[in-house]
Amino acid sequence: MCLSQVLLAIYKSMCKVRKKLILFDYLVEQLVKWQEQKTPGLSTTECLQKFNFVRYMKLLYFVCLESVKPEFSSVDGTLFEVYGDFLALDKGPVEINVYSNRSILPRYSFDGQFLSETPQDSNIVEISYPSVKGNKFNNNNIVSMLIQGEGLTEYQALIDSSIAALQSNDSFPFDDTDKLVSLSHQLGMWSKAKLTNDGKLSVDNIFNLKIEKQVFEKITQRN
Repeated sequence: MCLSQVLLAIYKSMCKVRKKLILFDYLVEQLVKWQEQKTPGLSTTECLQKFNFVRYMKLLYFVCLESVKPEFSSVDGTLFEVYGDFLALDKGPVEINVYSNRSILPRYSFDGQFLSETPQDSNIVEISYPSVKGNKFNNNNIVSMLIQGEGLTEYQALIDSSIAALQSNDSFPFDDTDKLVSLSHQLGMWSKAKLTNDGKLSVDNIFNLKIEKQVFEKITQRN
């Protein structure tokens, strides 16, 4: 492989990760709003303290799974089109690109355990998200700016619809991390991936995802 091909591959990989982080940042905001509904009176900061990354990763997986529909013939049009790098770790599926880069989200800072509302360092933002360089951005507008600039509104809508569907399911253990982990262990893709050399969930296979969704709906008592 020549140098230009290597550089192109690196560039494409960076673009892929950047899209994941932008949408994950948006997802965090929506999860916090959900938590605020569940526990009225808590501030955003207090709600963020209720999410460790075990919980975030399980919720990300189930939000992605909720975007899978019976009529789909491929992962195109699902959130797994973006989040395609889930590994089977001991506490369930983990999107390794998001997990490894959680310290450079556009809006939230990471203190080693939790995300916080402390604004991300502007230099980090401009290096990690070059499309905003030279523009006036802050924590209130940067994610919407990036979603529009990267053409991610379709996936933003998928996140919204997936969360709405999960919210309507009273059996979904949104705020219980241990139950989220247990639920992920009961689904077939995690256990199968644990037996492979690379531990990667086959989320690029729509047939497997449809079965996973059916099992998920059965366990959570949905028709």
